[in-house]
Amino acid sequence: MITIGATAFSWFGLGIFYGWGYCPITEWEWNVKARLGETHLPNSFIKYYADKITGKDINATLIDNFTLGFFLAAIILSVYFNFFKKKSRSN
Repeated sequence: MITIGATAFSWFGLGIFYGWGYCPITEWEWNVKARLGETHLPNSFIKYYADKITGKDINATLIDNFTLGFFLAAIILSVYFNFFKKKSRSN
C-alpha cells in the first residue's frame, strides 16, 4: 500500500507540477544515462525497457495505457487483499 501510494502521489500529485506520470527516480536515471552519453530517451521508463527487451519501437500511448491498467489493477487487488479479504486463522 505504501509503494502504491507513493507511486500515485508521484504520478498525480507531483505530476501537477512536472507532468502527469512524473517519477523522480526516472528523472534521476535519465540524468545518469545522459551523463553516460545516452540520447533520445523516451518519457517513460517502462517504454524504454519494453523497447530494449523487444528490440522494437512500441507505441508510447499503448505502453502508457497498459501501465495505467496494471497500476489500477494493483490498487484494486491491494485494497481487496488488505481490507476486504477475510484472513484465515490457523490455530
